[in-house]
Amino acid sequence: MQFADYSSHTVCATNTLNTVGNLPSQVARPSDLWGAAAAGLILAGIALRSWAAGTLRKGRALTTWGPYRLCRHPLYLGSLLVMAGFCLLIPDGKNLVVVLGPVGLIYWLTMRREERRLAHKYGAAWASYAAKTPRLVPRRLPRRLGGSWSLAQWTRSAEYRALSVTLLTLLAIELWRAFN
Repeated sequence: MQFADYSSHTVCATNTLNTVGNLPSQVARPSDLWGAAAAGLILAGIALRSWAAGTLRKGRALTTWGPYRLCRHPLYLGSLLVMAGFCLLIPDGKNLVVVLGPVGLIYWLTMRREERRLAHKYGAAWASYAAKTPRLVPRRLPRRLGGSWSLAQWTRSAEYRALSVTLLTLLAIELWRAFN
């Protein structure tokens, strides 16, 4: 897991529970529109991250299949979806600015650095892949995504950390709601 992933999950968890120095006065419930949207984004983000982490062949090959056929950075897209979901749990516009603003900038800088490294390492293969695959937001769903997912690769990628932080944050929110 890259520094940007650690920092974004920490920022997300911290700001979800302590928005700009204040505990939130209201948390969306799964039964309301904000809560349902938040749950959908969180679930989609964790699913995308898990799919990408179990597909990525980091350092062994340029991964261009599975979620990497949708966009060049599905791990970051998944993280942003999770963070957006947490921001929706607490209906306060500051969350979007405080969480997604700095993390979006960190991710953008990190993606550019990673892409320079990948271009250097994979040359023409990277150039071809980058030319036809969007950086972060998928333009369309390809007919075939291909590739295979591996639990061993998911574990080596330490994706259980993102899942654990997400589950612990959801638990903390529910505990806060129960005792508030």
